[in-house]
Amino acid sequence: MCVSAQICLVTFVARLSCEKICETPFSQCSRGRNFGSRYVLFGTLRQRAVSVSDAIYVEREDVVALTNGCLNVMRYLKMLPGNASPVQNPVWIERIATITSESAGVFYPIVKRGWYVQQDMKIGYVTDLFGKTVWEARAPSSGVVLHICAVPSMKKGDNVANIGVVASKAP
Repeated sequence: MCVSAQICLVTFVARLSCEKICETPFSQCSRGRNFGSRYVLFGTLRQRAVSVSDAIYVEREDVVALTNGCLNVMRYLKMLPGNASPVQNPVWIERIATITSESAGVFYPIVKRGWYVQQDMKIGYVTDLFGKTVWEARAPSSGVVLHICAVPSMKKGDNVANIGVVASKAP
């Protein structure tokens, strides 16, 4: 199955599962579920589909996680035979801290998605067209990097990264 078809499948299954599990419209779902991603955000049904749009290219492990997560949801909903298996040792995310660029230029990330960072840790920097650093991106909170900009062109106000603040306990 191609990546586009898998993304469509994720969107469809996430909507269907949210409405069937929570009995509320997808846009109003307020339950955190985890069927295929290691990271679960309190308060929403967030799937790993977000990760596929993180970069210019798609990594094999993301495609596998998307596919397995969708198939797992479908098993949970009895759309496929078998039992849904929970993710072992999920990381519960309490909230997401967003970092936006304060300068235009060329962005250079120095962390990768999935890495743990400490508050005020340098995660990347922006240079002007001559290579002079004009701004350093720093983590506003300690947590796990859920998204880091993979495209070098940066405008002021563009999203640089999202840091998931790890919850102290599961809900």
